[in-house]
Amino acid sequence: MKVVFLDRDGVINQFPGNGNYVTRCKNFHFLPGALDAIKELSGRGYELFVISNQAGVGKGLFTQKKLDQITHKMLRGVKQAGGKIRKVYYSTSRSDSGCEFRKP
Repeated sequence: MKVVFLDRDGVINQFPGNGNYVTRCKNFHFLPGALDAIKELSGRGYELFVISNQAGVGKGLFTQKKLDQITHKMLRGVKQAGGKIRKVYYSTSRSDSGCEFRKP
């Protein structure tokens, strides 16, 4: 199995930066070329996984439900473009939590 792990913010979608988060669907925008790259990798037989820290949930800036809605929008866009993401994994813990599930 050929596998690719992708971060979300700044790799698939525009990263708001400066400690800001994508907190609503209307603020989620694919980066130019991201959908084409995902389609290409999918077409070449790679299994794609998204791994992302989403500490905004842990900070109470948005809810798990909102994160799920944003994720659904991302997956729908990828599918419509002809790509496939096999699974999405998030850590919603704050960076100061000491949680071992956060990606480095």
